[in-house]
Amino acid sequence: MMNDNDNQSKNQKTDSLLDEVLREQQAERKGQIQPQELIAGLFAVLSKQEVEILKRRYALYEAEEIKKQTLEAIGKFYKVTRERIRQIESRAIKKIKQDGKFKDLVSPFEAVVFDTLEFHGGIMQEDFLVNKLLEISEDESVSNFGKQALLFIISKLLDKNLEKVRADEYFMPGWKLKIADVELFRKILDELHSFIENQGKPTLAENLVAGFKDYSHDKDYEATDKIILSALEASAKTKRNSFGEWGLIDWRTIVPKRMSDKIYLVLEKTGKPLHFNEIAEAINKQGFDSKTANPATVHNELIMGDKYILVGRGVYALKNWGYIPGIVPDVIVGIIKKKGPLAREEIIDEVLKQRMVKPGTVLLALSDKSKFKRLDDGRYNVVDLE
Repeated sequence: MMNDNDNQSKNQKTDSLLDEVLREQQAERKGQIQPQELIAGLFAVLSKQEVEILKRRYALYEAEEIKKQTLEAIGKFYKVTRERIRQIESRAIKKIKQDGKFKDLVSPFEAVVFDTLEFHGGIMQEDFLVNKLLEISEDESVSNFGKQALLFIISKLLDKNLEKVRADEYFMPGWKLKIADVELFRKILDELHSFIENQGKPTLAENLVAGFKDYSHDKDYEATDKIILSALEASAKTKRNSFGEWGLIDWRTIVPKRMSDKIYLVLEKTGKPLHFNEIAEAINKQGFDSKTANPATVHNELIMGDKYILVGRGVYALKNWGYIPGIVPDVIVGIIKKKGPLAREEIIDEVLKQRMVKPGTVLLALSDKSKFKRLDDGRYNVVDLE
């Protein structure tokens, strides 16, 4: 009888074999997805006006800043009604599909799309699918055009064999094979959300995948690495933060909403005290959102927040790292209460672990007889502990 370790080893071997199969397929198909050539071939049957209208409707341009235009906007440009533009668009797509070369042009691309979807469980978030397809393209200059071109082909030319996944409480917008079991995928997402919630903190994908395999109790499906990763991308409840860690979308460690959230994340990931200027710089470099972190704003948040401890001039640490709050005398009191009476040099060593100060500052604090008393053996104690 096969034990859990044997099953885990078998699953890992299966995933490795699947990875190898996909790599071989991608290598064989390298260059088959060439968006510019594919669109040029498909559009060859159209009139100049039809080509331009489709380009405007689906942002089929190199420039990143060019967006899709509405039927109404295109109608105004051509001085016709939006309905007329809709008719021209519909006619152009019909002409493409009826062209004798259509099947030969689209079939290789369609096969790659189907294989990619099947490999990832039959359902993929839209951007995730397109990015995987673009990895097979040999043309690295078509990032924006390539993405829009692939979306146009998938949505308008493969619509008989693929289905759009509408955004809901489970899914981000995406695409699925018609035979894909949506309910089964929802089961995976339910268990995945439960597992992440139990984890309670953001987790790197590889660790999350390994942990979920051990956690999953549903035997109706075999969750391979690729299916789990696809589920993370497809889920409306999970997101990857700017540090590459996955968690629930309502966690502030995943989507930081306030300046304090961003400060906390930067300090936690850096793992050491930082000056408020360094924290502001790290926040801006990380690019949590479009807002710029001003050093003065960051400093004010650090002063007001109870999660942060001032450990040097403008230098802050997280309280949960074990730093004692307060000024140097408060730190000495905390150390003595924890460790008992200590010699002067021992106190200096302990304080310097907590604060970026000179030894003389510690000695000056110890000279306050209202708080500290030197014992007969030379050690120091807190007055109120005698």
